[in-house]
Amino acid sequence: MMNDETMVSKMSEILHKAAGLLAKWLEPRLRNVSEEWWVDCVLLKLSEMQRKVTEEKGYRSLSELDLAALLRVADKNWYSMSIREYLTVNERNCLKNMQSVRNNWAHMGSALPEASLVLGDLEIVERFYELMYADRKDIEEIQSLIDGIKRNGEFFVCEKTEGRKPREETTIRNSGSEIQEMDIVTLVSDPRETGLVTEVTEIGNTKQFKVFIAGKPKVFYEGQIRRLEDDGNEQSSVEELRHRLTAYEIDNPSSSNLYSLNSARIDFVPYQFRPVIKMTRADLPRILIADSVGVGKTIEAGLIIKELEARDSINSVIVICPKPLVTERKWELEMKRFDEDFAPMDGESLRRAISECDRDGEWPDRWIKAIIPYSILDGRTYEGTKGKKRRSIGLFDLSPVPHFDLVIVDEAHHIRNGSMEKEKAFAYKCTKWFCDHADAVVMLTATPLQNGNDDLFTLMNVLRPDIILDKDSFAMMTAANPHITKAGQIVRTGQGAWRQEALKELKAAEATQWGKVALSDNPRYIKAMQLLKDDKLDRAGRVKLISVIETLHSLDAMLNRTRRRDIQDFCIRRSETIVVPFTEPQKQLHNKLLEFEAASLARLHGMRSVSFMMSTIRRQASSCLYGLAPFIEDLINKRLESLDEFYLDDLDETGLSISDIEELEHLAEEVHVLAQNLPESDPKIEKVIAAV
Repeated sequence: MMNDETMVSKMSEILHKAAGLLAKWLEPRLRNVSEEWWVDCVLLKLSEMQRKVTEEKGYRSLSELDLAALLRVADKNWYSMSIREYLTVNERNCLKNMQSVRNNWAHMGSALPEASLVLGDLEIVERFYELMYADRKDIEEIQSLIDGIKRNGEFFVCEKTEGRKPREETTIRNSGSEIQEMDIVTLVSDPRETGLVTEVTEIGNTKQFKVFIAGKPKVFYEGQIRRLEDDGNEQSSVEELRHRLTAYEIDNPSSSNLYSLNSARIDFVPYQFRPVIKMTRADLPRILIADSVGVGKTIEAGLIIKELEARDSINSVIVICPKPLVTERKWELEMKRFDEDFAPMDGESLRRAISECDRDGEWPDRWIKAIIPYSILDGRTYEGTKGKKRRSIGLFDLSPVPHFDLVIVDEAHHIRNGSMEKEKAFAYKCTKWFCDHADAVVMLTATPLQNGNDDLFTLMNVLRPDIILDKDSFAMMTAANPHITKAGQIVRTGQGAWRQEALKELKAAEATQWGKVALSDNPRYIKAMQLLKDDKLDRAGRVKLISVIETLHSLDAMLNRTRRRDIQDFCIRRSETIVVPFTEPQKQLHNKLLEFEAASLARLHGMRSVSFMMSTIRRQASSCLYGLAPFIEDLINKRLESLDEFYLDDLDETGLSISDIEELEHLAEEVHVLAQNLPESDPKIEKVIAAV
């Protein structure tokens, strides 16, 4: 049986040989790329640290580089090599897999990983050796190592966990005949999968085993499972079991729980958690939020960020939105309510990020949470520039392609007219590029359902290209939805013969091509039909029925639609007037200020339009005298200067006398004194604080 130290030593030897094979394979191909291949294809493609070591040690040949440097050189020059020689996808994928193998063993601790992972790495290396035309003896040595581990069935399974001893040696026996009820078994095809035998049945000369595995019972036969014997089995108390179940729940978040409930400085509004719940229960975390204007789509997106952070520790988040939202800092400020710091990007910073990504192989950390306006997603961003004097790479040419945890596309209808076939449509192409390389995608828009099926298809095709393939299949898939929506509306109103009308609509949905395949045997559809035939259905039952009918919508799992009329009171803003009387000093200042303004405007413009011209100062004075007080002196001086100019310009025609001006100056002095002596206490601010 091979121990940890022997295995690590053997793997180091195998990877050392792999470096030599790759160096031999690379050199003739790099020489075809450039005459100055050592500089252009090697030094300029290495990371800063690798280049520094290479120059300090004076390396001048590929055979002197380690495997990590060689894999990076191969990756960075792949495009240049592939246009001169046909290179297969299998070769490309194998090199990428070798990067993972190298990283696994370069950072190996004191104990090996699970045996299945060791086998996986050896199988990748075996394919690499074959692609590099290695010596047959070396390939057979790796095959022998793989076969020996599989045949022997015995290996150390060690876990590197702080504060915990490595697990004891676990022996796997091959004999299926010894397996009995209540035995712990593992799959022959995947030793990582373990389960409990609940029933053993003899069928002729073989045995059938019912095993509870992966959360449900499954049937296996002799040769498919092995008994797992572990002399170190632990007995746990009920209290310890509870603790372990709690730890498991934290490590493996359930879709029935939400971890973002109190994660932001926002009011608890139940309907805003609907998109989060849908995403956690979906097969892929991708959703189009098509809520009405004012429902709170940005908050819903923020809740999704916090939920995914709690579940999956996401780091990289890209927000794509219209430029006015970047200028107004809408997303930047809204995300601060969720304790998230996003940095807006302009064209120059985006191009710099793409350049750094091309150089380093990953998206720059300082733009790990960024806001990108549609306006900079142009041809230069997508395709780069190909000029003779100045060249730059675009998103399309990045290799390796960066990975994003989450991409949020706000006002997604901006890309509804795009397609990959159109010569331009770069906003669409760039947005699709980001979505294609993200684990999770959230699209926000209020308009797609009003703009017709073509626009909705464009968005859904970017969101879920694995399901929404083309317009014909999309039309077939959504043909039943109008009937399902109409049935839900009929049940919601509950008027007239609503049961019969709703039944008619659901039957029409079932009669469509999609309905015959997806609805006829659907348990939810059957449940809805049963509820509609129940004459004793009460209001609570009708609400449940509406929910069941809505889940029949073909896009339900990937589309959230909340209308203002559906949430009623949550979106209605009710104003309440709180009357606060002036104190006596406030009243005196208010009246004197308006008296001065009216007299000044009457002298300047006549009485006809004074009332209209005073509307602004009247609102300001009644709203907040304390906010207006610092500007009263400037206002008075401005009026008096206008009166002086008016008097001097048309002395004979204005009818304005010196005594009139003196009277206004006296009134202005009174206003000035009252403003300076205004008490600090304000009953209005006290009322505001009380209301808040």
